[in-house]
Amino acid sequence: LVELFHLKEGRDSYNNPDDCSLNEKIGEGNKYTITISQTKGADASKLGPVIQNPIINPRSPITIGQKIVISSRITHSEGISEVKVSISGPDGEKLFTEPQSMSRDGNNFEFIFETDGKEKGKYKGNINALSRTDTTSNKAFEFDLR
Repeated sequence: LVELFHLKEGRDSYNNPDDCSLNEKIGEGNKYTITISQTKGADASKLGPVIQNPIINPRSPITIGQKIVISSRITHSEGISEVKVSISGPDGEKLFTEPQSMSRDGNNFEFIFETDGKEKGKYKGNINALSRTDTTSNKAFEFDLR
């Protein structure tokens, strides 16, 4: 038995079962045939790292003075050598002269952003990951400070 559910409001990707809205089944009452197969594809070591949608905690809007934890699960078949984050303020100016390293716990990466003294508005950021085979990927995120 396979059941499919919509994501909860405010979630843009699936990270764990808590992201599912268990009251909103997809295709309830319909029968589907699911075929699982494997075909020869691209050499995974030549692909860029997979960066899951960044999680901003607490969720936006955020009150100035709160600490923000920006996190993401990042994987690659040959491993990750480096992950950095850059953030621009409401005026579009970068907040750091160089991208900042994200701390690591296995395949989970996070960066703590202090909001004390920051301006209100929409902040935009980017996570850039480098694999051990020198392939790269990036993923954008944003949050609001109030």
